[in-house]
Amino acid sequence: RVGALRARVTIATFLSAVRRRLRRTWVVATWAWIAPFVAVVALLLVTAAHRVSAAWLEPAAVALAVGAAVVVAITGLVLRIPDAVAARAADRQLNTKDALATALEVDPESAWGERVHRRATTLIAGVEPRASAPIHLPARRVGLTASVALIAVVVALGPNHQEDRRRERAEDRTA
Repeated sequence: RVGALRARVTIATFLSAVRRRLRRTWVVATWAWIAPFVAVVALLLVTAAHRVSAAWLEPAAVALAVGAAVVVAITGLVLRIPDAVAARAADRQLNTKDALATALEVDPESAWGERVHRRATTLIAGVEPRASAPIHLPARRVGLTASVALIAVVVALGPNHQEDRRRERAEDRTA
């Protein structure tokens, strides 16, 4: 019974770490997918700020990028990942042939259940949770995003003739 309890705690601890790792992986993957769109829209807003005399466009570009990052991060924090999903993800990545998912479903008090839990515990012994949920960044997408974001920053920091027009209009209103 003590061995079965230890196996359950070890499996539960491992799955808890896998769940945290899956959340991080989800945040990185989600940000990798939406970041190019956010960067393009920010570039469009900054470029429009150089063409139109609207003062809200550049702050809107910053708010868009920060808002998207905050939404993805908060969603990653509250994202619920059941034990079964974490076990299946770890089984798939570690090639354990459903040992963890089976251990969740089998009662450790039975003779067969104890063997299942022992096997699962043996398979995950010494395995880092990061091995069960690796983070993959698509290089082209990250490069594209970085390029577009850099262009948006350069355009935003460059001279904007609309600011001169806004100043002139403000002076005309005060005069």
